[in-house]
Amino acid sequence: MAENNDWRQQLYDRYPFLQHGGFPSVGDGWRAILEQLCADLENQVKADKIEEFSVVQIKEKFGGLRVYCSYEGKVNDRVRELVRNAEKMSDTTCEVCGKTGEIRLPKDEPYWYKCCCMAHYLKWLDNYY
Repeated sequence: MAENNDWRQQLYDRYPFLQHGGFPSVGDGWRAILEQLCADLENQVKADKIEEFSVVQIKEKFGGLRVYCSYEGKVNDRVRELVRNAEKMSDTTCEVCGKTGEIRLPKDEPYWYKCCCMAHYLKWLDNYY
């Protein structure tokens, strides 16, 4: 199990802007999305000389990735676009394995969404009921 957390810790250690509460608490399937987002954010922050930039939370909500940022100065449209694109990508990527997925929910539970492929959806249902 510790091996699965290694990528999260490596990401956290590599990008100082995550070290203000931005430790990723999401599944392995979104690893590539987050790695790309962090690299893009680092480049954008440097290019635009954004001060006091930090990612304060990375989590799953309503089946999709949510990334919350904080920074000084006016709203940076490019940062917002990078985050929105990553969040949109997660809506079609299985949070467990990274394959193509969709946001699903158990048939009798209207409030617990999860983005997963069919194989992981069926496993989730087996464990849910």
